[in-house]
Amino acid sequence: MLVLNEFRNDARVERTAETLTNEGWRVELVALEDEGARTEHPYEVRRVQARSWLERVRPTSASPHPIGEVSPSVRTSSPAVAALKRAILPFHSRSRERSFRRRVLRTTKGRSFDVVHCHDFNTLRCGHLVASRTNAKLIYDTHELWRGRNKLSSDRLGSLIEWFWERRIISQCTAVITVSGSIARWLQSTYGLDPAPTVVRNTPKGGLVPSGNGLLIEDRSPASTTTIVYTGRVSRGRGVTNAIRALALLPDGVELVVLGYGDRDAMAEIHNAASRLARPDRVRVVAPVAPNQVTATIADADMAVVPIEPTCLSYEYCLPNKLFEAVQAGLPVVVSDLPDMTALVEEYKLGEAVDTSDPEVLAAAIERVLLSADDREIIAISASEALSWEQEQLRLMSVYEGLTDQAAVRGNTLR
Repeated sequence: MLVLNEFRNDARVERTAETLTNEGWRVELVALEDEGARTEHPYEVRRVQARSWLERVRPTSASPHPIGEVSPSVRTSSPAVAALKRAILPFHSRSRERSFRRRVLRTTKGRSFDVVHCHDFNTLRCGHLVASRTNAKLIYDTHELWRGRNKLSSDRLGSLIEWFWERRIISQCTAVITVSGSIARWLQSTYGLDPAPTVVRNTPKGGLVPSGNGLLIEDRSPASTTTIVYTGRVSRGRGVTNAIRALALLPDGVELVVLGYGDRDAMAEIHNAASRLARPDRVRVVAPVAPNQVTATIADADMAVVPIEPTCLSYEYCLPNKLFEAVQAGLPVVVSDLPDMTALVEEYKLGEAVDTSDPEVLAAAIERVLLSADDREIIAISASEALSWEQEQLRLMSVYEGLTDQAAVRGNTLR
């Protein structure tokens, strides 16, 4: 299995590897080198060093910074620095991908594998080369709509390269997996895939958390009586500042807790938005926790918000972890009225889907959901079994069982 990150907080990759291991596959996961990463896994993790030309010139930490560590006085990057970042980033990403590809090909030389499982497009070319020279099955597991993802810059050359290689390789894949119905339909329509990609949603393991672990509320102001939570990465298009603007229209006892991480500019934007409230302490930032601790941590909240903006097609078609984490924690939700999230919330009656870009609309929806929070919690509990990894892993295993006869094929799996 291949993943081009440090494999530190990638819950989907970890759940997939664990499931395959439990089903009798010998899993070898190849990820980036990271000294601070956990070392104990029920499968082999092989780490390679992959640096872009920029990192070779000036080594940098790839780990995200907890937003709780940022001073409220921090400023966003100047326009000139921001423009420079946007200009350099595409070259940095492509250089890092090439470095990863060379390292993996060197590491796997002379070895054989039954299946090569590629997580996201940035490992697909590498995985295709490994699968071709070992006659292995190739699985493309795309966690987002790669060609429609949220980019910091308009990289036309990069987009053309991605289009060329995804179009060329995806038709040669034994199976394609993705995270939402809309992305699956887009891939099928765009590339003429038959059969359609299998949807394996980003759900946590089941088992509703009856009570929280206290991390979310230990520093809560005595003036705050109701907690709304946002989990995950903070970046452009995630809608966190919209949630803060809506907070200003809600009763003074309502607070917003951001449990996650983001880059310097994203953190600064959150703090600057909070500073404009009459009580800035109504917005609190808490450093991220391990993926398997998220539901226990947010279970102390009263509800969750998922205010993602359709700034790109991948976001418009998203079905994010944070929504399913809220369900497993027994929390009602207010989400953006995007197709896949709206369908899920309406099917299971989890809360409301509204235009979260409008602070007044978002605030009104939050008030309505909070008024019916007890009923929504009961509904979330009833939905937690259906929206769990225990159900989604059945779809994953149906893909593997369809590759060929299991008795003949079980062996190494490279991720």
